Amino acid sequence: MKNLSKTLTGGALIYGAIAFILWILLVRADEGSEGKYIDMMMYMTYLVLGASVLITLVLSIKNIVSDPKKIKYLGKYVIGFLVIFAVSYFLASSDMAAVGGVKVSPSTSKWVGTGLYAFYILTVVTFGSIIYAGVKGLFSK
Repeated sequence: MKNLSKTLTGGALIYGAIAFILWILLVRADEGSEGKYIDMMMYMTYLVLGASVLITLVLSIKNIVSDPKKIKYLGKYVIGFLVIFAVSYFLASSDMAAVGGVKVSPSTSKWVGTGLYAFYILTVVTFGSIIYAGVKGLFSK
């Protein structure tokens, strides 16, 4: 694990140096030629995002598979999220709306509503958990 940390730190430093050089080139670029540097920076951003997601997924899966108890907890949370999204889907309306002059299809309207309801439910659950933990902490002392 120590070698992985050193490797990632070194990679981050190299990436930071390349990004800094591209930034200097962008600032000093002639008018109209900035686009190629911005494109290069965007590709670097996509690369880092993809690598971050891949590393996170691999290490998370490795961590979960290493302990059978964690698989049980993961199953509970996945089922919980599926229930929340199912409830959100049934609460959402498929009424079409005109947004900025653009007509939205019933399917799109339904999925946007589902996402909003899921967000609201998860926000209430999050704040409820925070309040519960605070109150429990007050009475446990």
